Amino acid sequence: MAKKTKFAITVTFDSSVPVKLSPLKSIQKGADRGKVGVSVTDCECTSKPILLSWDEETDPINKTVKLALKEVRVEMVVKCGIQYAKEIDRKSPCYAHIVKHEYMHLSSRKASVKKYGPAMIKWVEKAAAPTMDKPETVKLSKAKAIRAATYKNIETAVKEACGKFMTGSNTDSKKIDSTSENNKTTALCAAYI
Repeated sequence: MAKKTKFAITVTFDSSVPVKLSPLKSIQKGADRGKVGVSVTDCECTSKPILLSWDEETDPINKTVKLALKEVRVEMVVKCGIQYAKEIDRKSPCYAHIVKHEYMHLSSRKASVKKYGPAMIKWVEKAAAPTMDKPETVKLSKAKAIRAATYKNIETAVKEACGKFMTGSNTDSKKIDSTSENNKTTALCAAYI
């Protein structure tokens, strides 16, 4: 019977970044007001299925089960994609600039995983610990509900950790869109803006 829950929680950056060519109008429509809209990097934080391993000792006479959450395995993944305006000439200085610009955003997102990853892990561990921090004997009829509630609690914590990550990562990434960087983009991509 597990006396303490083992946590195997990771936060990774998916380095396979799809690139999509989109109409300029659709990119500009989604651009922040005051920003130059010829390319965009979109990211999301998701989780692969959460795996919980339980130790259980059933007492059929007393109709109880001793439950211990042996392991929590969570993999949170940050995935990004890039869109460039399809109207931009691939050999132009504008295109070279926006490719470099969007890869600066990707580097920022990747750095955010290192920066916020440990806090995300602690957030999920903290949410799981009070749920089943030691073996507990419960009625057989309640065991399924306890396992489901524990899963839901951890799933909620993962979503909240991803939300906190995205807030911090978005703030960090927006620093790249400085006035001088936007002026450079405006100058090099004036024909497309």
